[in-house]
Amino acid sequence: SKYKPRCPIIGVTRNEIAARQMHLWRGLFPVLVRDPKPLGLVEGDEWVNDVEKRVQQAIDVCKREGFSKKGDNIIVVTGWKGGSGNTNTLRVIQIN
Repeated sequence: SKYKPRCPIIGVTRNEIAARQMHLWRGLFPVLVRDPKPLGLVEGDEWVNDVEKRVQQAIDVCKREGFSKKGDNIIVVTGWKGGSGNTNTLRVIQIN
């Protein structure tokens, strides 16, 4: 958001406070995930499945709100486990 890209930035979170704070940044649109967090979620396959589910929810919101359409490329930035400082993955996904 700091560099004012021409594309929208979608922030996916389960934290209502974080979602409200995202409205303060230009071009950042929060997606609040209301699904309950899986119990004991730390890392591994459970973490990957939960991240993929949240990414798909964000893609669905982008299509519904007109931010993207079939054939568009999106960038997904995630981490191997939750919490600040654990972001280590960047993927390019083409929307189907």
